[in-house]
Amino acid sequence: MHDPTTPQTAKPSWHRARLWASLGWVALGLSLGGATCRETKIDKTQNEAHYNLAVDAMQRGDVRVAAKEFETALSFNPEDEKSELGLGILHHISFRKLEESEKHYKKALLLKPRFSEAQVNLGNLYLDSGRYDEAITCYEQALGDLYYQKAYLAVGNEGWAFYKKGQPEKAVGLIQEAIRANPEFCQGYRNLGLIH
Repeated sequence: MHDPTTPQTAKPSWHRARLWASLGWVALGLSLGGATCRETKIDKTQNEAHYNLAVDAMQRGDVRVAAKEFETALSFNPEDEKSELGLGILHHISFRKLEESEKHYKKALLLKPRFSEAQVNLGNLYLDSGRYDEAITCYEQALGDLYYQKAYLAVGNEGWAFYKKGQPEKAVGLIQEAIRANPEFCQGYRNLGLIH
């Protein structure tokens, strides 16, 4: 619960939207499996409950509560790649603790190697850090997942990475490809405008 004595800074609505979009609606992916696995000390019911509380807190823009809930979710299931992704996003976007963010993204990928959302977010971290070749590699790996439903994000971000590397022609081609895949990809139109 929010402590009324703690000052809150309002985040712009795009900031909350970016957090929620980055999380990729992974809340829907948790199953309602059994309560406890005695051999591994995993409590999936508690893990899921705290994960859902974290996602709800992110939606409200209460990033500190979200971080605490993701940590609690991991205490009930240390192999929860979705909570690792959530912590990676919070450390990257909200707290700007980039090394910590990278650890969480990499842990999510260690737990689930074909976790495209984590791969794209790791690429975004590298892009924000000026590590363009590493970002491009991450986006390419995510695009290797035929079931990744938001591939336009990886293509558009890869285009932006090429632009930042000084290759605007390649960037324009990739961003146009992303817009063809999703004509409502506003960031793609914005980036094309900036390049031009």
